Amino acid sequence: VERIRERSLALTDRLIDAAEEAGFEVRTPRDPKHRGGTVSVWHPEAERLSAELIEREILCDFRPGAGIRLSPHFYNSEEECDHAIRTLADLARRR
Repeated sequence: VERIRERSLALTDRLIDAAEEAGFEVRTPRDPKHRGGTVSVWHPEAERLSAELIEREILCDFRPGAGIRLSPHFYNSEEECDHAIRTLADLARRR
């Protein structure tokens, strides 16, 4: 269980860093003691963007007030996390 938690934190850290670097507001605590395995990325058009991510087979969901929720699992790769944020940033720029 400890190794799974460590992996989860590494992937959520990666998502948080990438989302912030892409200019998104992250509504997930940075402190690992206060964070689970989900990263919430805010954008005014988060609902639409989450639907477009799903169309591209990037699993996520939308929650009002929280935004797009990405939940990597221990078996996800760093490349998959990077791809999710790159795609999100590309979709946000298009509109």
